[in-house]
Amino acid sequence: MTRAALPTAALAAVVLVACAHGARRPSFSGGPRSDPPAPVAAVGGTRVTKDEFADFLFDRSRERWLETVDELVDERIVRLESERLGVVVPPAALDAAVEGEVAARREQLRARFGDGTDLEASVRSYYGFDVATWRRDVLRPRLTVHLALQRVARLSSRLRDQVVARVIVVADRATADAVRGKLDRGADFSLVALETSTDPSKSAGGVIPPVGRGDLGRADLEDALFAAAPGTVVGPLEVKLASGVEWHLYKVVDRLAPWTGAPATLLPRLEEDLARNPLGRAEYERWRARTRAAYGVRVFGPDGTVLSDRPGGR
Repeated sequence: MTRAALPTAALAAVVLVACAHGARRPSFSGGPRSDPPAPVAAVGGTRVTKDEFADFLFDRSRERWLETVDELVDERIVRLESERLGVVVPPAALDAAVEGEVAARREQLRARFGDGTDLEASVRSYYGFDVATWRRDVLRPRLTVHLALQRVARLSSRLRDQVVARVIVVADRATADAVRGKLDRGADFSLVALETSTDPSKSAGGVIPPVGRGDLGRADLEDALFAAAPGTVVGPLEVKLASGVEWHLYKVVDRLAPWTGAPATLLPRLEEDLARNPLGRAEYERWRARTRAAYGVRVFGPDGTVLSDRPGGR
């Protein structure tokens, strides 16, 4: 999964402000949290409260508000799912991620300001503390969530029956029928996907993450995939979206049996699986939609009003 998935720049900004003001961030195990009594700013002796900040952010930059709430919801679900599945982040993986982030930040500073830029001075100027504290209070909590998300998302998928498939997505039925005709005459599915599909998976020949029950939000479509033998082409199938209609064709490649066994026995296998095939954006999005539905997630505005058009996040 790309680092863009968790956390976003918006969440990172919230985290950094909290640390800069001396907040004790909650531990990943769900420990207590102490909010600082200080306001977010003071102007001419007048304090700007956190409620005012929330209203301002929501009114002036609603997309940033929603992105940040989405990321905070992710973090809560990751904590709950880690406990449920018995997932732990290997210390070596966390240490490597922290060192990689430090190196990346140094490179960003060098690229922007030139050689000789002092990371220590930059961190102290921005956060008010040294690099060691930044590593401990900012990087390690944030990266722990990021790495745990990869593990709970992948393990939750591997514990279910899945179909391995490729997909071709086109905009209209006539094109879909023409594509199906090519495939029936022996055309290579991956090449046709590369030439024709509008789905981001086209660059990989239509390869998508394995499909489990509930992943596609269409029981009839999933039933067709699970009923098809490996090597079978399924479709064209009409898929209605808020933005219009698409037509999907799938090629079933394989079936995957669910992993079995106690969680502790699955963790080494999980690490090997992620090393071979890192979590991608599409698999992450499926996990997020599935778990948000399971946990009954609702998103609110700063006044407590339910944003009813966003029950499952972005």
